[in-house]
Amino acid sequence: MEAPDSGACGARGREFGAARACRDRGQACRGPAGAAFRRERGAPCLLIRRHYLLGTDKPSRRLGIFLIVGRAKGLILMLKDSKLKLPEGEALEATLKIADEPFGAFSAQVEGSDEIGIFPQHDAVLAAAIEKGSVVAVKAKVVEDNYEFSVHPGVIGWLRACARRNEMAIEPAGQ
Repeated sequence: MEAPDSGACGARGREFGAARACRDRGQACRGPAGAAFRRERGAPCLLIRRHYLLGTDKPSRRLGIFLIVGRAKGLILMLKDSKLKLPEGEALEATLKIADEPFGAFSAQVEGSDEIGIFPQHDAVLAAAIEKGSVVAVKAKVVEDNYEFSVHPGVIGWLRACARRNEMAIEPAGQ
């Protein structure tokens, strides 16, 4: 069974939270949304994403947080920040904390000029930590900002269920 071309697992375009304005911090944020889709070479992939607009300047700074599951790499945490201009493919020295506890079993790499990929050594351990802790913080030496965000309860469970329906695992075979 392969992932559908677009749409979420279950209801299409299902959102896990309503859009709301976060006026106290000058940002607009949108609850996480999920999708199952086919990547460029037909490999199925699942993702949960949450987008933020920061500041009142035009154009607004855009942040995106993505939890991605694919057959080849398992679970990946991706940060996208329109402010970043980093050289693609470069390894990053970074720290990751979940619920204020250090999580050290990962590597970080620039995936696109405005994207940082977090690749855990053991995907299921990262998923369980996020599910338990819910607040994730990432800091990279070459990036001036620290990223901290919360993951809604049930998101990891939804991602697991979607992965099972599409014959994928959060942790790829061989780990």
